[in-house]
Amino acid sequence: MAAPGRRTILALLPGLGAAPPRGAAQADGASAWPQRRVRIITPAPPGSSLDLVARLMAERLGARWVQPVTVEGRPGVDGIPALEAMIAAAPGDALFLANHGAVTVTPLLNPRLGFDPMAALSPILDLSTDLFGVAVPAALPVRDLPGLVGHARENPGRLNYAAAPGPPYLAMRAFLRDAELDMVHVGFRGIGAATVAEMLAGRLHVVLAPLTPLAGVAREGRLRVVAVTGGERAPALPDVPTSAEQGFPGFRQEGIHGLFGWKDMPEALRERIANEANSVLADTLLAERLRGMGLLARSGGTPASFAALLAEQRERWAGLAREFGAAPPS
Repeated sequence: MAAPGRRTILALLPGLGAAPPRGAAQADGASAWPQRRVRIITPAPPGSSLDLVARLMAERLGARWVQPVTVEGRPGVDGIPALEAMIAAAPGDALFLANHGAVTVTPLLNPRLGFDPMAALSPILDLSTDLFGVAVPAALPVRDLPGLVGHARENPGRLNYAAAPGPPYLAMRAFLRDAELDMVHVGFRGIGAATVAEMLAGRLHVVLAPLTPLAGVAREGRLRVVAVTGGERAPALPDVPTSAEQGFPGFRQEGIHGLFGWKDMPEALRERIANEANSVLADTLLAERLRGMGLLARSGGTPASFAALLAEQRERWAGLAREFGAAPPS
């Protein structure tokens, strides 16, 4: 009797000669990534809250992956340079870390963008809440939000203001409209140390910005945060009331920092990175450091919950984007 051939032996041993199930192949690929350096591309300007989150996540995820993770900042133009760099990167080479507005609002403000970031990227996890505040120079005779409204009405067209592109800019425009105020917009590539310097020099009078670049200077008394625009007071500045507490409930702005992967990123890999990032965010020392800078860690999310949050945010800002358009006031 002839000896059984290789195909016969494989047929008698279930699963030995068959291709692995698709889910198993995805899991194997997910566990092997990364095998080389990973970039975190971000539209964050140096010294911003987003820059801080990007560097903290790069440091801790790099330690977990035993691979170097570097931060590549490409600030400006509604996050478009950073988005374009991420989309041009080879799959597996980079992750994208940004405020949700770069993904949800940028295509609304830039209809000629040529791509939809929500379709070109894979949501992984929302990382932190970026608490925002309205700040003025200490020399300005304003101590609260009603005082700012009164001062602006007494000086129509004489106050300069700045707000980051996307949701902060739209929120500020809506506030000025509702309060019937006339201020002059001053554009910056991002809200950070340069913006604070302009305020301290007296050339910029009002800023709607994350608390990270503002809190330390406010505690020194060199500028004054007159309102926090979130749903509750900020741990970094507990004595500053919210805009709602001061009679302006519609003036609401908080940032959401999130991590994204490349298009068609395997679901198993998204889940794995989300779990690892959640473990990083659950560290109490990290959470306390974020709180001191005006940020709140958002541990416990999933890729699915983050995708749903992004859809809600796009719907929220779509009306204001249609009303105010892409061009800032001159």
